[in-house]
Amino acid sequence: MDWRLRIEHTTRVAYPGPVRTSFNEARMTPLTLPTQTTLEARVTVVPGAPVWTYHDYWGTRVSAFDLPEPHDRLLIRATATVQTQPFPGVPASRPRPGWAELRGRAPHGRLLEFLLPTPLTTVTAEIKQAAMNQINGLDPDEAARAISARVRERVTYLPGATGLHTSAQEAWDRGQGVCQDMAQLTVALLRAAGLPARYVCGYLHPDIHAEPGRTAVGQSHAWVEYWAGSWLPLDPTSGAEVGERHVVVARGRDHADVPPLKGIYHGPPEADMEVMVEVTRLAPPALAVGRPAVHVRAVVGRVRGRRRRGRRHDLAGIGRTRPRRRRRRRCGVRCHGAGHGEAAAQPGPQCYRSDPRGDDDPA
Repeated sequence: MDWRLRIEHTTRVAYPGPVRTSFNEARMTPLTLPTQTTLEARVTVVPGAPVWTYHDYWGTRVSAFDLPEPHDRLLIRATATVQTQPFPGVPASRPRPGWAELRGRAPHGRLLEFLLPTPLTTVTAEIKQAAMNQINGLDPDEAARAISARVRERVTYLPGATGLHTSAQEAWDRGQGVCQDMAQLTVALLRAAGLPARYVCGYLHPDIHAEPGRTAVGQSHAWVEYWAGSWLPLDPTSGAEVGERHVVVARGRDHADVPPLKGIYHGPPEADMEVMVEVTRLAPPALAVGRPAVHVRAVVGRVRGRRRRGRRHDLAGIGRTRPRRRRRRRCGVRCHGAGHGEAAAQPGPQCYRSDPRGDDDPA
């Protein structure tokens, strides 16, 4: 059965002093895929600022904005309405490849990017060998399911047990973590077994029996997809089938490719961030005669009560918008990936990323 979900993703950032300028990227808009259609989406910012969009290397829809005026608070609200469908399962029209065929095809083209380890998905040779021993004699799909179950058995879901930069190895050693840790560890073991795997970030309604109007409050969610002739999803945190309750926002090699919010600012070294995600199941629309209409809302922002002209805003999450070139002053500061989320010893240019791993319900 198809579901219609309403998602509200709210991020509040409070600074202990004035921030002179900041540049930000939000990855909070659901994709349109064969199993889901984004009917409407919008990203708004307070203080008011123009928001322009583009698709990054991984195909994620990015909402970018900068705030050149001093401010001590930042509010980002992303809303979307998404129609989802159950995952159709393994394609029956084509035979599934065996290990020999997979190992011959995987190291070529784009699949290679999802086969190589990253700093967040690197584990020891002993862990890899243990995973290989467990899947001995299984076909690729059976092996993937066994690895997902092993991770769920090894790592206990415990919010707050790990941090934003916790690696797959650390999650294995601690035996505790959240959906981000379990997804990255599963990706690491799938790749060790020879299966290309990617990290998926999005949203989940935890109640499989939710009635229309039921709202779940929590955080964003993470799961994985592996390639064995086609991409198939697994949710190692919940163990449930990935289907109409899951909404895909982004895919990448690990969490570092798909953070919901990242940016750079010039101001105090500390910032308090609050994130809340509300996922509501909506009543299905009344049956209509003929082709259903898709409504796209045009967004016209206002800055200090004055209408912005000359810039196109397409935040409906449907189609592709070519980003406009825009010259920005960054005060000579470069943002390096290793610095994200780490506070400097004194005030100055800072980088941050939001932590989407939080208290998502592992239903």
